Order: sequence, then C-alpha cells, then structure tokens
Amino acid sequence: MAGIRTALTNLVAMQETVSITDPVSRTINKAYKTVPGPQTALATPPFIINTWTFPDQRDLISQEVHDYTINMQVFCYDANSEVAGDIAAAFHEALLNAWVADPKLTQNGTPAIVRGWFRGGDPTVVELQDNGGNRYAGLDLYLDCSIERT
Repeated sequence: MAGIRTALTNLVAMQETVSITDPVSRTINKAYKTVPGPQTALATPPFIINTWTFPDQRDLISQEVHDYTINMQVFCYDANSEVAGDIAAAFHEALLNAWVADPKLTQNGTPAIVRGWFRGGDPTVVELQDNGGNRYAGLDLYLDCSIERT
C-alpha cells in the first residue's frame, strides 16, 4: 500500500476526469492536492481544493493502518446562483459515480487505500470563498479512508 501522498495523487487524477452534462456541460478544470497559496491564480471553476487530517494510527498485528479524512471542496460558478447550486449537485452525483467505479483509488494496478467512506458535510451544498474573496456555490465532501503500511 501507499501513503497519503499517493492517495491524494490518485484522488486528484480521478477528480480531474469528472464531468457533467446537465444542467450545463462542465469538467473539473483543476484539482489541487493541498490548499493553493494566497498568491496562486486559481483555475476557472469548477475546481476542487483538497485538504486532509490525520486523526488516527492503529497497529494491527503486522500492519499499521493510518486513518485520514480528506476534505474536498468543489467550487462551482454560474451567473445564476440557482444554476450554480444545480451544477454543484450534479458534480456531487458525478463524483459519487467516479468513486463507486474505483473505491480504492487504483493507479497502475496498485490501490492507494484499503477502504473508504464518502460523505457530505452538513450542509453539503455550501457557499465557498476562494483566496481572492470570490464566492461560489460549492460542495463540502469528505473521504474517510484507511491506508495500510506493511
């Protein structure tokens, strides 16, 4: 198994393939593995910013299991705020479908995680703000995952 860096690399690769066709056609323009710096020119929405926490490490006989929570914030835009919210909802479905297709975030035949749980924040459709103060409709999603180290 791999570590959190590999899991994030594989997650970003998956996120950047996600697209929707309704209510409008859009593809994720960029997924960031970590929070971009304050001087970073962000991609045009839709884009995703990933952050993570490391809440637990367990030693199960001969394997270490590292538990992580990856927070995925999906930034969406449309001049009509109702359409922007609908775009966010469509990306929720598209990201869930991509996750179901590869729940271990496999790249080159190697799984990055042992198990994972995809969930939404409370609320899940939210208003997000970028590093320039711009406000967007968005998603607040979480991937709770376990990575084995042998």
